[in-house]
Amino acid sequence: MAGVQSSEGSGDSRQRRRKKRSSSWYTRFLSFGFFSRTWRRLEAISHWPTLTALPLFSYMFLGSVFFLAVIQGLTDINSYTVFWVPDTATDDGAELSAELFKQKLQALSYLLTFFLMMFRMRDMIAFFKRERTLLFLIFVLLLTAVASDYPDRVIINVIHLSLGIFATWLYFSDERRQRNVVYSACIITIAPLMLTLGGGFLLFFAHENGTIAAILDGQRYSGLAGNPNSLGGVCIAAAWATFGLMSQTRFKTRKMMWLMLVLGVVMFNAWSTGSATTLSIISSLALMMIGHRFYGSLGKKGRAAIILGGTTLVFIVLLVLVIQQSADDYAEAATGAVGKDMTLTGRTDLWGVAWDAFMQRPILGWGYDNHQTVMEAPAFGVPYNHYHNGYMDSLVSGGVFFGAAIIFSYGAYFLRYLSLSSRVTNAFPLLVAIAAVSVQNMTEYSLFRSNTAIWQIYFISFMAVAVMTVKPRKRSKPTSVRSQQVRPSARRLRW
Repeated sequence: MAGVQSSEGSGDSRQRRRKKRSSSWYTRFLSFGFFSRTWRRLEAISHWPTLTALPLFSYMFLGSVFFLAVIQGLTDINSYTVFWVPDTATDDGAELSAELFKQKLQALSYLLTFFLMMFRMRDMIAFFKRERTLLFLIFVLLLTAVASDYPDRVIINVIHLSLGIFATWLYFSDERRQRNVVYSACIITIAPLMLTLGGGFLLFFAHENGTIAAILDGQRYSGLAGNPNSLGGVCIAAAWATFGLMSQTRFKTRKMMWLMLVLGVVMFNAWSTGSATTLSIISSLALMMIGHRFYGSLGKKGRAAIILGGTTLVFIVLLVLVIQQSADDYAEAATGAVGKDMTLTGRTDLWGVAWDAFMQRPILGWGYDNHQTVMEAPAFGVPYNHYHNGYMDSLVSGGVFFGAAIIFSYGAYFLRYLSLSSRVTNAFPLLVAIAAVSVQNMTEYSLFRSNTAIWQIYFISFMAVAVMTVKPRKRSKPTSVRSQQVRPSARRLRW
């Protein structure tokens, strides 16, 4: 009996162990299933169009505003200085707290970007294996930390620039946006910038000192951008996006009426800055878009006649100008027509200082640290935070390596644009965006500058073209040995 009971007891214990073992495996299975289902749900959420657009939207908006102006406009509007006065004392404590709050919002954008990247890591790696231009640019900028006295600032700027590039790729990686890549590029530009320009428009008329007469007297409005020059850059980007949307919209439609209203807000902000350069660039954008639309409506003979006539006219005009007067006379007349002198911005003397700084450190420059290192040098410190020429500023920041990376990126862009324009008929606005940023970069430091919104326009246009032309290589299936054998007759035919 004892033996039977012992055998029954051992059998019960074995059954209990089996149940415990099976229950533990079942719990593990359920937990694995729970995590897998959660992962799939998060992956589905990560493909929401609104969510994939949010990081780029936030980068554009946060890069286009001076956050102290936003806080003052929302809390105490009359405490905001409506017109820009150079070298005025500011409340450093309020400005610092506003900047810290802005950095917290940027950190949330970074986290969202990382979250979306997790579910597209394989696609992103496959894309950037083929698209090495931007990776080379990032590598060169990161290398400049060696030359900087503030390598932590270089790393922060490179991280911000890199995440901006990745956010742009996340936006355009959606195949639905690739169906009309020009529209997608324009809408993600105009949406956040209209918050800045629309808010500045309302702020001007709600402020007790906001009057049209003050602008006519020469006062310059800063809006929510912090200073008139930054506001002018935002207006250029917004005007390009508006013209791009207009080029794809029928004239007598409600959508065109809304776009005309948006253009009115953009032009008011551009006019209130008092910047003739901004107005000139916007006018050139309009002429380029209108001219391209008219040129596209012509036949082959009409286009040939336009090219021949335009070339002949330019040659005759240049010949007459050379014979009649010197180039300096015409340059002085042209700059005087827009309220400037031969120095354009009046600060071209800074270009010489920038060139001297570049020649002292020509290889890696002074570091991609917002010019903190170079401005501390007594010979190269200026009362501004840049040298008012983005190309000179780039050479100062990264030397010939950075200059070569910029030229390389321009070359890659234009080659891809030629490939895209042969397949997409309405790709011209993407080229206009690069032209606008490149011209504006002659008098302002806007290209590849991490703390502005204008540099993002370059990457929006660049990535819009890249996702349409740079495709990951498809893995070819290994062929069998039998299929690799070629008959002698077939081999002779191949030769």
